[in-house]
Amino acid sequence: MSDLPLLTIVAANIILALGACLQCTIGFGIALLSAPLLNMMDPRFIPGPMIMNSTVLTVILLIRERRSLRLREFYWSIAGNIPGTVLAGITLAVVPVRFFDVLFGVLIVLAVVISALGYRPPFTGATCSVAGAAAGFMGTCTAVGGPPMALLYQDAEPSHIRANLSAYFLFASFAGLIAIYFSGRLSLVHGRMFIMCVPGVLTGFFISRFVVGRISPQWIRPLILGVATTAGILAIAKPLLAGS
Repeated sequence: MSDLPLLTIVAANIILALGACLQCTIGFGIALLSAPLLNMMDPRFIPGPMIMNSTVLTVILLIRERRSLRLREFYWSIAGNIPGTVLAGITLAVVPVRFFDVLFGVLIVLAVVISALGYRPPFTGATCSVAGAAAGFMGTCTAVGGPPMALLYQDAEPSHIRANLSAYFLFASFAGLIAIYFSGRLSLVHGRMFIMCVPGVLTGFFISRFVVGRISPQWIRPLILGVATTAGILAIAKPLLAGS
């Protein structure tokens, strides 16, 4: 079905299970935790298969948290997502493949910086749109679009965070996949990689039922940021070292 080694498939499913459990607990994180590690194993996981697996998770998580959804906020963030996604599609089309690791690494490190800042922007229609645009660009390029939106929702109730971020990510994922397809970075190979990793996402969702409310986000946040930073720096260094 694929040229991926069995060990890579198993490892990818474990990584996605952990990321899915994290997102179902705090509202985001599957891509921030999983994408850098998957990129290190096989760059083809990013962005297509990662976004497709995130889409599966957002659908089932949104169904679970649908009662906490606030549509007005969702509409403002979507208004920003569209131009951000279009810009990302253009970027992917013009950036040579050999430079993608550098782009990925820079945006991952930027996502970590945004997450670590602790800045609390005012919650308005304008900030929802700006966060939506930033998340749309970063999510389409790297599959990691959570930090800008999470920054906006950091003081909201957990159920509210999970519902609104899931609704946003669902739209953003479909828009991102369309942009990736037209940029020439989505094929049947990526579809097969996605299918082989769905069990990991579903496992993470199932496990989260026993985790929600029992693990403090403050405890796991430094670990996630540390893993993402390390992987981002390695992604930047990889082509630079190869060319030296």
